[in-house]
This record gives sequence, structure tokens and C-alpha cells, in this order.
Amino acid sequence: MNKSKIISDVSLFIQKSLQHKGEYLTEIKGKPLWVHPQVLSPQYSYSSRFIMHNWNIPKESTVLDMGTGTGVLALFAALKGAKHVVAVDINPHACSIAEKNVKENKVSDRVKVIQSDLYNNVKKEKFDRIIFNAPYWNNEPNPSIPLTYAVFDKNYLTLRRFLKESKEYLNINGKIILSFSTQGEIDLIRLIIAKSRFIIEKEIQETKGHTRVLFYLSL
Repeated sequence: MNKSKIISDVSLFIQKSLQHKGEYLTEIKGKPLWVHPQVLSPQYSYSSRFIMHNWNIPKESTVLDMGTGTGVLALFAALKGAKHVVAVDINPHACSIAEKNVKENKVSDRVKVIQSDLYNNVKKEKFDRIIFNAPYWNNEPNPSIPLTYAVFDKNYLTLRRFLKESKEYLNINGKIILSFSTQGEIDLIRLIIAKSRFIIEKEIQETKGHTRVLFYLSL
């Protein structure tokens, strides 16, 4: 299996990801993980491990993983004891590879993968945790390169919409676990959170190449 090589520069990250000509196998926390070249890879991005180092997933909880990518966070949420996980992505390559990873790691009884533009195709239900590894860079994604939806969010319109719509899906005592980075416009993100009327209960930072930020949000 390939060893991780974390990359901070977004153009280099995209270039490295797209050099793969087909699905390839990597691993995270000892678990095999398939990756499609057009999907955010834990081999090149540390973000999923950063989230897992700092998240709180209660036993028997319900979890929604927005922008699931390879399905890595949905997979590990189930392995940590979540009883019901919904994994959502707009990218069809991500949904296909997430289904494969969920099946091969034997958690398909607890994880459902849905292709959706945010909540468009998600049925109305409440979750104890909603996780979003949000795109950092204020740039326009390229529809011909689905991978770019994982890293670009022009004017943070997707994040703004995510916060607005999440209120209908979050349990009264539930938390949003939102991952971001100081490579993006972090002060603007704090303002967007405040205007969305979410409370920042906790903010965790870790610097490894660049500084990642994990927000715990509540209503």
C-alpha cells in the first residue's frame, strides 16, 4: 500500500491525485481504502485524520457525513459505534468508491451512501452529528474535474447553504463537526457561522504543513 504524502499546495494536490489512471488502494488507521483519482484522497490530504483525532462520535449515535469522498469518515463513524450513518456526496465517483469501501470494511448494514447536492436527496431525519470536511479555497470548481468540488467553494456559497439547511437535520442536542483551514478565509468563516446563528462550542487547531481548524457547532 502507498504511504501518505501530505500536500498543502492545492494545484499540486490536484495534479498528484489525477496522475493515478484508475482506482488505487491506500490505507488509513490500519484499514484498506480504495480511492478514485477524482476523489479527495487521505493519501495526500491529512484532513480526515485530523477530524478523527479530534471528533466525538457517541455510541449508538446517528451521523451524517456531508461530502463523504472515499467514505472514510462514514466508515470510521460506524466502526466507532454509530448505529446509523448517511454518507453524502455530489461526486458520482465518490459515491461509487464510498460504497466499495463501506462494503469491503463490512459496515454496509449501518452506512447508506447517497449521491446528492448537499441535502437535496436526503430524506428528512435528525442526526446527532453532522460532519463536513469543507472545501478551503475560495475558487470556482471545474465541473469537468469532479475532484475540485472537494477543494474549491466560490464565495463559500456551498458552506453558507450547508449551514442554513443543516438546521432541519440536526437533533436538538446535536453537533456539527466542521473542518476548515487557515489556507482559506478563516475569519470570514467565523462570521458566516455567526450569521447562520450557530454557536461555536469548541475550536481545535492543529498545524501540520498548514493549520487546520475543527469547529464544534450547536444551535
